[in-house]
Amino acid sequence: MISVFLGGTCNQSTWRDELLTMLDQDKVKAFNPVVDDWNEEAQINEDWHKENDDFCLYVLTPEMTGIYSIFEWLMIVINVLIEQYFVYFQKEMEKPLVSVFKKIS
Repeated sequence: MISVFLGGTCNQSTWRDELLTMLDQDKVKAFNPVVDDWNEEAQINEDWHKENDDFCLYVLTPEMTGIYSIFEWLMIVINVLIEQYFVYFQKEMEKPLVSVFKKIS
């Protein structure tokens, strides 16, 4: 089983929920860092997944209002925390995102 950190746009974006319904849960364990109550424990858990999951996927959608997701992705690349990463600039939820996961699963 591979593990994937789901980084990127938060706000009102639903890309994580849509993607989770498409994944084969027997092959891919996805970590969704979005929680109702962001606190120190949530930050520690997110940091652990960014450093230890097999892949980090960053989806940047029109709902993105800041630049933190871009900065976060760049820091992972610069620090080489993982060997493989993906970034997807989303206009709308389409099949290309599913294709990425089919290639890595």
